[in-house]
Amino acid sequence: YPYGSWANRVAVWRFVRDIPHEVNHPTRPLVADIEDKLSRFADTPKLACWGLRDFCFSEHFLDQWRDRFPDLQVESFADAGHYLLEDATDECIPRIVAFLRNA
Repeated sequence: YPYGSWANRVAVWRFVRDIPHEVNHPTRPLVADIEDKLSRFADTPKLACWGLRDFCFSEHFLDQWRDRFPDLQVESFADAGHYLLEDATDECIPRIVAFLRNA
């Protein structure tokens, strides 16, 4: 188990607490600012590699990216989850390399 003690878990705990789920969360303005600036990437080639078994980022989140960027190239992996590059290394890496070569 990689996080067998509090000392090993505290960074992950703090990271999760920093996700602005509430409107008045301290990091909400930063996230809103980043969201406002995403339009800068409208003409930039984009690739989303997505593990369809992700426990954290479901297809709902992928759909939001697709709505925001209709030209988004999506490579989805049915048997991969949150740790996509660990779950689908051999399938994912060649697609990333091909995308970067053509971008």
